[in-house]
Amino acid sequence: TSPREGATLDAGGCVGEDCRIFEVSGKCNLMLEGLALVNGRADQGGAMYVRSGSAKLFDSSISGCNATEQGGGIFSAGGRTTLSNRSYISNCSAPEGKSIYVLA
Repeated sequence: TSPREGATLDAGGCVGEDCRIFEVSGKCNLMLEGLALVNGRADQGGAMYVRSGSAKLFDSSISGCNATEQGGGIFSAGGRTTLSNRSYISNCSAPEGKSIYVLA
């Protein structure tokens, strides 16, 4: 569960290789509050891929996510990513950037 005991988005039942929970692009601004993202998987950004726009996690968590390349939890390729107020990433895996991978 998330730090505030909010809702959980669990991609564990997803069939296939790409089971990412969120992808942010364009001028999109995503804000998550009190949410747990669990068991996502993809080549980059198991839980979230931020191409452009912004993603803000407030009082939220990411756990048990995996990427085969980079960013077990989050892959940020050009957007703005913010974690605040007790947000955390745990138990994620990837060859590069187990929790977060930021492409500069």
